[in-house]
Amino acid sequence: MDKIPEMKIEGGKVVEETMSLDIVVNDETQQVVLRKLSSGVRGKIRSLCTKTRYLAGQPSVDINDAEFEIQLLHAAIVSAPFPHDLEGIRNLPSEVADYLMSSWADFSMPSETKKD
Repeated sequence: MDKIPEMKIEGGKVVEETMSLDIVVNDETQQVVLRKLSSGVRGKIRSLCTKTRYLAGQPSVDINDAEFEIQLLHAAIVSAPFPHDLEGIRNLPSEVADYLMSSWADFSMPSETKKD
């Protein structure tokens, strides 16, 4: 079974959920704050990173996975001890970007399908 998703609403608006991650910068532990994204924001990012071509009348959809992850991190990072504009995220060491993306994915999509 999938986990039932939860959300909070206050004053008629969905409360933005955030998480803090420790990251070591110049031998000092600092915090990166990430937020869950709305379905609208994720949809816009997916559209930006998707190209549809037609070959012989058949649609062919290509998704730029690397750019998709960069755009998601850009939208998800609330604060960080490094430049978190698009270029700053592109320049992160791969292990840092993978750590942030993996942690954010676990946080924002926590439901798991039980395998029998």
